[in-house]
Amino acid sequence: KDSVVSGEVTMAVRHSTLSGLEVNEGEYIGILDGDLVSSGAGAIDAMLDMLDKIEDIDDREIITLFVGEGVDEEARVEMTEALEERFEDFAVEVYIGGQEIYEYLVAIE
Repeated sequence: KDSVVSGEVTMAVRHSTLSGLEVNEGEYIGILDGDLVSSGAGAIDAMLDMLDKIEDIDDREIITLFVGEGVDEEARVEMTEALEERFEDFAVEVYIGGQEIYEYLVAIE
């Protein structure tokens, strides 16, 4: 298996259809290793749906989350708690990444 799977969650800036997935402007999208795999009304929905697409997720144990500059503390805490709840056997590490384009970058090891 690959040692690290990477993903991004960000807001769609326009209506589009990619990889057979229809996305509306303003929805959140999840991009896994470069492929659009999820969308949702909120960042948490898009993130959890994206992580569910990782086939060998049960063989992994660390989720590292990098939080973008536009994410406030409340949203960061909600995302962290959602990850810890869904992936309770994982170590969830959170860093303030400060990246501009993506609200969340994530590495799963």
